[in-house]
Amino acid sequence: MVDVIAALTDSPNPNNYWKVLKHRLRKEGSELVKNCNQLKMISLDGKYYKTDVAETEQLFRLIQSIPSPKAEPFKLRLAQVGSERFDEMDFDKRINGRNHFFRSHIFPHRTRFKPEPMGFCNKLPHQKNTNKRIKNTSGF
Repeated sequence: MVDVIAALTDSPNPNNYWKVLKHRLRKEGSELVKNCNQLKMISLDGKYYKTDVAETEQLFRLIQSIPSPKAEPFKLRLAQVGSERFDEMDFDKRINGRNHFFRSHIFPHRTRFKPEPMGFCNKLPHQKNTNKRIKNTSGF
């Protein structure tokens, strides 16, 4: 987390920046801080210290909460991808709505579309043998 903050802000002390931001997010009840875990990682002096780590989703949420010009391209990309995803969901709803309209208004007497069995004669008033199989002459 501190590495991301150091990369996106020009803060001289990214540890302090994260500490203050974490405190603010905790006050707001953000899930980002509640789901943040700590792992022992090696530092520049060769010792192991506990540091906050995050998954990809949590990092994106962190980026959204940082007011920095360097974070803006990430925020714009997240907004673009989110908008595209909503458009896909809306398109899927419209397609499913059309299929529902077609099924319920065009063929209200049918609950499911069942194709007629192939190879059987349809019953016509002038035919006597209605269940005879048609001989396949095509070779398939």
